[in-house]
Amino acid sequence: KEIDTQLVSIAKVTDYTTQEMKALASSAIEVGKQYGRSAIEYLSAVTEFARAGFGKEAEQLGKISILLQNVGDVSAQTANEMLLAVNAAYELGGSQEKLIEIVDMLNNVANKNPTTISKMAEAISSAASVFYQSGLSINEFVALVGTATSATQRSGSEVARGLRTVLMNIMGVTD
Repeated sequence: KEIDTQLVSIAKVTDYTTQEMKALASSAIEVGKQYGRSAIEYLSAVTEFARAGFGKEAEQLGKISILLQNVGDVSAQTANEMLLAVNAAYELGGSQEKLIEIVDMLNNVANKNPTTISKMAEAISSAASVFYQSGLSINEFVALVGTATSATQRSGSEVARGLRTVLMNIMGVTD
């Protein structure tokens, strides 16, 4: 019943045929097994990306969300929000390769420093667009956020607000 509910939500915002919906239902179980999650968790992520306008790409983005949830021990909401925010801010166009690279970057920073993917994802969700507009790459932004959350042990939103304020003051001086 829960799978059907998710499938109905996906069908409302995509142009999937009946055959494609059946294939999605079948693949959801396999993807769930592959990532150690339930089919419902996967379909929930697919629903979020479909609502964001990704259409058939939502399936692959749902897998990336599940991957981020697994490696970062983050909630589905945190994973989805971060992926959507960084995709929009850095104009990635739903590039799965770029988003997986970002997940890898976050995982690498978290593995080598006393910070968490959750803190970094929260900061990225809060301030990615400001940093992109200022000309900083996602690599530089992840490095700043990772360093700041590691050094201060503050939450991602606190770090994002602080970094955003410093950046805006620097931009104001140069303007």
